[in-house]
Amino acid sequence: MTLTTPSSESEPVIRLTDIVKVFPTKAGPSRVLDGISLTVRRGEIFGIIGRSGAGKSTLVRCINMLESPTSGTVLVDGQEMTALSDANLRKARHRIGMVFQHFNLLSSRTVYDNVAFPLEIAGRSRDEIRKAVDPLLEIVGLADKSDRYPAQLSGGQKQRVGIARALAGDPSVLLCDEATSALDPETTQSILALLKDINRRLGLTIVLITHEMAVVKEIADTVVVLDAGRVVEQGPVFDVFTEPQSEVARSFVGDLLNHDLPAPVAARLAEGPGEGTNPLLRITFTGPAANTPVLGDLIAGKGLQANILHGSIDYIQDKPYGVLTVEVLNGETALAPSLDYLAANGLKGEIVGHVAATRRAAA
Repeated sequence: MTLTTPSSESEPVIRLTDIVKVFPTKAGPSRVLDGISLTVRRGEIFGIIGRSGAGKSTLVRCINMLESPTSGTVLVDGQEMTALSDANLRKARHRIGMVFQHFNLLSSRTVYDNVAFPLEIAGRSRDEIRKAVDPLLEIVGLADKSDRYPAQLSGGQKQRVGIARALAGDPSVLLCDEATSALDPETTQSILALLKDINRRLGLTIVLITHEMAVVKEIADTVVVLDAGRVVEQGPVFDVFTEPQSEVARSFVGDLLNHDLPAPVAARLAEGPGEGTNPLLRITFTGPAANTPVLGDLIAGKGLQANILHGSIDYIQDKPYGVLTVEVLNGETALAPSLDYLAANGLKGEIVGHVAATRRAAA
């Protein structure tokens, strides 16, 4: 069954409230998570991103209680995980699959047996196991590798085994802790495509921990940005990419969507407006406006004379996001009406500096 991207009205499947995690160290208590609250809605792919040491892996381990929070509450599928007995917690974890960075496969077991392992532990019959494992190997594209051992597999294939094993218990939530960081770029793309397919086909909620904004951009619906154990930004991926509010998010986005001026243009930047300089107009296109002939309209309708200096366009959640930087050659006469036109049409226009003029506009 193919599902659409979940709306903001979808029911919550994970709810963390004021999660604090403190680890004892020789230097004293270390507060790794500092009051984190977030909600993951059913059927979405939820990205959690942060630099090394931000607390993201500790946070994901608090969801399945591999780490017990020092304080706060964790609800998964309506169950308060922090209040369960050990026996009930073990049962609840069967509904939470986990995929690890380094695969964690059993080297002495075949692909089939690695996927079957959690079902054996749960006491399933041989027939039940086969009925569960065979379709999973089809889903992850390893039906023809069922008798292979991990040493005979590539990194991408090992991770596919890890994903199938995580799905064996029919979970409602799949936690992925840096699931692609040990893989090359091409293999990463194939694993992300697989996760997206599983999400849409099975309606599975996925929480994806990563330090790579490209991973978030590729498949996530919602993203939380962590810094020093705190949430500094969260929201739909498109919004965070196009209008990052925190310094950390701006840094992540800047690493991926480089809208800085090329060095030869930057070398022409003046300290400010003055004789022999022209303003730099940056136009940001989002959504439907990215498909309109904005520059042509400005030239034809507002008399703008412009020299294109830099431009790029990306697709985030299948929606275009573009930036175009132009040198305005007749700023005195065309700049104000051009900015008014952009604002009236839902586009962002801003003066980002001045450059030494390349030529003067025709009189």
